Amino acid sequence: MDKYQQIISVESDVTIVVRAHGNLDVHQWDRPELGIITDINVQKIRHENKLLRLLFVEDCDLSIPKNRELIIERVSENARLRDLENPLTINTVGGRLALQNIVSAAIGRVSESCLLENISGKLKIGRVGDKLTGKNLGGGLSVDRVSGNVKLQGVGGSLDVRCDGSVEVSLMDSNKEKISIRSADDIFLHLPADSNAALQIRSGGENILFETSSLKKKINESRGEIRLGSGEQKITLDAGDRVRVTGDILDEKEILRLFTDLDILWKKLKEASEIRQAAREKEVHWEIKMVEGVAKIAHEAMDGVEEIADSVTEDAIREAEMHVKEAMRQVQEQIRSLGYDTWIDEDQEPVDEVETEGMEKGSDVTEEEKLIVMRLLQQQKISVEEADRLLEVLSDTSGR
Repeated sequence: MDKYQQIISVESDVTIVVRAHGNLDVHQWDRPELGIITDINVQKIRHENKLLRLLFVEDCDLSIPKNRELIIERVSENARLRDLENPLTINTVGGRLALQNIVSAAIGRVSESCLLENISGKLKIGRVGDKLTGKNLGGGLSVDRVSGNVKLQGVGGSLDVRCDGSVEVSLMDSNKEKISIRSADDIFLHLPADSNAALQIRSGGENILFETSSLKKKINESRGEIRLGSGEQKITLDAGDRVRVTGDILDEKEILRLFTDLDILWKKLKEASEIRQAAREKEVHWEIKMVEGVAKIAHEAMDGVEEIADSVTEDAIREAEMHVKEAMRQVQEQIRSLGYDTWIDEDQEPVDEVETEGMEKGSDVTEEEKLIVMRLLQQQKISVEEADRLLEVLSDTSGR
């Protein structure tokens, strides 16, 4: 099926800012322009001083010219970013995130798994809701919290990671930087040959095992201090259960399989996108009453927000949020009255962000909800900005 394609000229000092409600695939190319490929033309492009703001309601393939700063404000589903030479900022990914051949990046939150390959510079991550896996991380990695397991092959810089699952890490031969690993489960560290390291270890399971070329030792205590060579490198291991330190090479079969799975995943995502596109090209048999009702409520909600948009007080912000959420509850009631599944669990109270730490899930916006929003867009009954707000309210409310 035909895709919607667009080429946009971008000045060299412009920062590209992206929000996407579908899947986002970004790579660098040699052309000076920005390339956009989407299923249909449901997007908003706005120049704002030195910013180029892009809003996509559907899946998008984005080609970025060299030497352009890129900020991803939000991706509701999955994101893959490849071959980017400039520093990268990602605030929120609602699904899975894959970074390949990146210079450096600062990432806020990934709701599901995170996959890393060939990161030459520093990488800072806030929270990962599932597994963190990577290979060839040359510039150092800092992660505040990982809910699943961590497996990293070839860490070349400093490492600071906190994990609710198990951690397995191998260090590059040249790594002399500080290593700090905290795990609620097991820690398995692969050291290079002839390491010069001072290790401070805590094992909640009172089980510490060394099996390197220079030392073979088992400690059935909760704490241990080990010095290898000159002790130049500082390594801290804090495990809720066992600690294993070995000179063996990490088996990277599982990591390689994940990258193969990544290619398969993106192929399936693109196939699913084509199926959705075909479905939208056919008449979607929603009752006219519901379509018109949703459009009316959406407009009323957005009008209410615009009326107080000039105010910056916290009370005004809360009033705007309550107005939109009340509108969405009305949409829910209307859909329920027509026999469809509800959009929002109206009994679910907002959860404090601290309480949800490490428990984030991806966007729970259903295909039925998205079809309704897309239909309204195609009929020009709501704008792209209104669709963005509706999808964000749905994601924030039902996704927690």
